[in-house]
Amino acid sequence: GSLQLSGVDVTLNQIISRADIDAGNLTFIPVTNANGTAYDSFGFVVSDGILESPSASTMTIDVTSVNDAPIASGNTVTTDEDTPYVFSASDFNFSDIDGDSLASVRISVLETVGALQLTGVDVTLNQVISRADIDAGNLTFSPVANANGTAYDSFGFVVSDGILESPSASTMTVDVTSVNDAPTASANTVSTDEDTPYTFTASDFNYNDIDGDSLASVRISVLETVGSLQLSGVDVTLNQVISRADIDAGNLTFSPVANANGTAYDSFVFVVSDGILETSSASTMTIDVTSVNDAPTSTGNTVTTDEDTPYTFAASDFNYNDIDGDSLASVRISSLETVGSLQLSGVDVTLNQIISRADIDAGRLRFIPVADAYGIAYDSFSYVVHDGTVDSTSSSAMTVNVTPVNDAPVITSGGGGLNAVLHISNQLSSVIKVEATDVELSLQLLSFSITGGIDAEKFLIDVETGELSLVLGAEYGMLLDSSIDNVYEVAVQVSDGFGGIATQLIQVVVEQVDQIIPFNPQLTDEPDVPGQPSHPDDSGDADESNESDTNIENQDLPEIGSPVSGTDMLSSSRNTQLDHGWYPEFSIVANTGFSQFQYHLNDLAFENLSDSFDADTRYERGTGQFTSISTRLGIPESGENQPLLNQVGTVNAASLWTKYEQIQEEIQQQMNFDSVQHQTLITTAAVVVTGVSSGLLIWALQGGYLMASIASGLPAWRFMDPIAILDEFDESDNDEGDTLQGIIENAEFKGTSQNRLYDESEIV
Repeated sequence: GSLQLSGVDVTLNQIISRADIDAGNLTFIPVTNANGTAYDSFGFVVSDGILESPSASTMTIDVTSVNDAPIASGNTVTTDEDTPYVFSASDFNFSDIDGDSLASVRISVLETVGALQLTGVDVTLNQVISRADIDAGNLTFSPVANANGTAYDSFGFVVSDGILESPSASTMTVDVTSVNDAPTASANTVSTDEDTPYTFTASDFNYNDIDGDSLASVRISVLETVGSLQLSGVDVTLNQVISRADIDAGNLTFSPVANANGTAYDSFVFVVSDGILETSSASTMTIDVTSVNDAPTSTGNTVTTDEDTPYTFAASDFNYNDIDGDSLASVRISSLETVGSLQLSGVDVTLNQIISRADIDAGRLRFIPVADAYGIAYDSFSYVVHDGTVDSTSSSAMTVNVTPVNDAPVITSGGGGLNAVLHISNQLSSVIKVEATDVELSLQLLSFSITGGIDAEKFLIDVETGELSLVLGAEYGMLLDSSIDNVYEVAVQVSDGFGGIATQLIQVVVEQVDQIIPFNPQLTDEPDVPGQPSHPDDSGDADESNESDTNIENQDLPEIGSPVSGTDMLSSSRNTQLDHGWYPEFSIVANTGFSQFQYHLNDLAFENLSDSFDADTRYERGTGQFTSISTRLGIPESGENQPLLNQVGTVNAASLWTKYEQIQEEIQQQMNFDSVQHQTLITTAAVVVTGVSSGLLIWALQGGYLMASIASGLPAWRFMDPIAILDEFDESDNDEGDTLQGIIENAEFKGTSQNRLYDESEIV
């Protein structure tokens, strides 16, 4: 310890007076916090003022132990960023001279930044933390997340030994060591226009790093699904890492599918990195693609119309398409047609004229080919379609095919038209030559036929030439027409062989021919009956000449349905008797080179006894020939057999003379009967066979004029066409007139007994 006099250490053999002792100036001070029995001692000698004691004595000092307050010193602890610090007893630098242990810690000053907690609960001011809690790790300090720094935070404390606290507070300082935090990123949505790639920037990834580290890279953890995520034009692969440098260079792009658009059109997932750590979770990048109006498109088209038929366009003809789903709004004609006529509402379309969809839908846009013109790719024009906002980027061609259509022929004779009225003189059989035109005549051959009319059966027409004639001729007053008014009605038709036809209804008006009638005809009650004239070629009497005639008996007739050829043509001669009920029938025969024929069976009164004639004429293309089919011709039953004369087929002039006398008598009787009324001289001509016609003809000749008015009353000639064919008849100016007998005797016969087949032009 320390022995002191008035605070000054006593020196060896120093004399301490009674007065100083009494004054308390002599003290012993043990060492601080030291104690113990016989802790210390010193030797002393007493004096009475005069003498000292002969021997020294020992002063022993026991120092009794007394509890000393513990002490502590300030301390600094360290923890990592984002890491709580758990305190231990040693952290408080506890010291106790008495050797007492730390009993507790009182927080005399609270922390300011972090969190000082006891068992997860913030410590309050002057809260006492027991040694047990400290040893249990319940006293912790948690820095703020991601915060760090030297002397990051601190708090004050006092230690206790269980009895005494340290006399002064100490400071606990907490250093928070910086630790690299993983960066963060958040989901983002970017937008681009339709058909436009999006180029990413670093900011698009919403990167953040508490440490202040910059974005180092991006890893693609889930790929896109619709568009194309590419790095430098190459598709990105799963988990490919994209450097910040590539991003900053604009190498990372997203391309939507062409013409595609939509909100949240596509997406991919990414993870960012600060160069050391990646984010702990992935984020989603969503791409919106904004719709942009695309130009519509169209493709060329070919439409087809018939010749002489306008084509009406529909919207669908323009092959319009718009990826945006916009409808066709209009069409602009970018180049005009060259041959036909493109019209809108009947007015020619002009270059670059815009045709609205409404006009197209209303059928106002039409193409009209030139009349009678046709052809593949006959004409074309170009057009541009419009969606209401933009035109198509290029023109398309509309090609028009015009399909040829057979043009019907046109009848031009008789004034043309559907009806014609013709006036002819009586005694004429030729009516008119039906004429027609056809624009395709160079490729076709026209044929003529009779198709109707109430008097159709009284007419014939040449299939090739169109020559129309009356079968029995026409004589005013005979009233052979169905309407009994001297007006014959027949419908004729011309055909081009390809379905084209033209029909004309012809009314043939038979007019009377005025003749000079002598005032004093010389008539007798009984006609002079001349002897039977001889045929120029006859060498014997009529009977002998008749033996050379062809007589066809019933058994000589062809079987029903048997074919009849040019050499087997059924012919009849004079007085041939046919049993009642015999029905000749004709069927198709091979082409013989002849035109069609008709077959009539008449009695000598020229009353047709056959059924109605029916013929089907067929033109054999490429041969110029015709083949005819005639149906059954029936002879009705009558009370007696009647002599028949076939006007078609073989005619033998000599065979007719046997009936001449009977005919002459009938004529003379009728003349006598009508002479008072008509005052007419009549002459008769015998049957003359020429190259034009054949038959029994009546002639009324006066001054070179043909007169047949009296013939209408003759029973034998009531239904006969009196055609003048006596081309060598000798006209006479005899004042007395010609007698019937004289005319007959002077007649020149030019027929022969040769059989020949008559063409249809010879039929009467």
